[in-house]
Amino acid sequence: MVLIQTFVLNSYAQEFEIDRDVNIEAGVGDNFLTVSGFISPFASVVMDTKGQFLASTVADREGNFFFKDVRIKDTLENFCLKAVDIKRVGESTTCIQAKPVLGRLEKNGIFLPPTIGLSRRRVTEGESVSVFGYTMPGATSNVNIEGRGYITVSADSEGYYQTKLEDLRRGKYVLYATARLEEKKSLIPVSRVDVEAISGGAKIIVLIIEFLKWLWRIVTTFIFVWIILAILILILILAYKLFFAKKRRKKQKK
Repeated sequence: MVLIQTFVLNSYAQEFEIDRDVNIEAGVGDNFLTVSGFISPFASVVMDTKGQFLASTVADREGNFFFKDVRIKDTLENFCLKAVDIKRVGESTTCIQAKPVLGRLEKNGIFLPPTIGLSRRRVTEGESVSVFGYTMPGATSNVNIEGRGYITVSADSEGYYQTKLEDLRRGKYVLYATARLEEKKSLIPVSRVDVEAISGGAKIIVLIIEFLKWLWRIVTTFIFVWIILAILILILILAYKLFFAKKRRKKQKK
């Protein structure tokens, strides 16, 4: 059974990439899941399980989000919440364990981790990368660098935080963000973002490869356009010949 519930959202949802003016539920089953928590204000949140969409909503101006009575199967083992901030500069995905459900299951007070985005994904060694995202206003965020420590930064009154990874040595850096608001800690996301610092020579090779890919796309696009144009010309020529052949036959009959 598929349920679709539509609600008009406020004007702050105008910048959201997902459906801006509706909340959607597409659960299946005779059991119900209710989930509530908080993330950055006006963030969009999608709930799914094993890649199957269950529901979506948008956090309010305080960052609170709420899923009520989402239909689920009693075989549910876990569900995931994917958050995208209002500016779409980053995202985060968190998965939560859920025991087999008989009737109703509630998960409340969930503090979703900050969204996280990068200014660049590949840089030359020695360069810097900006790391940014959104969380609850006033929260303290940790940008965790797997195997290398973390950077602590405070979010502003809108929940935005930003920091830098400076003078990067050659290698790959895997990042995720967590937050703390007073005594409440956010969950740890399952999603990660990564940035790679490469040597100057390697960067030149990468740029050449990217240029060749771009050139190939242009060439193949033009070839496709010319093929379509040639087919259209052939069709017009054929139609022209058929038209005049028909006129000649009419004149001969006369």
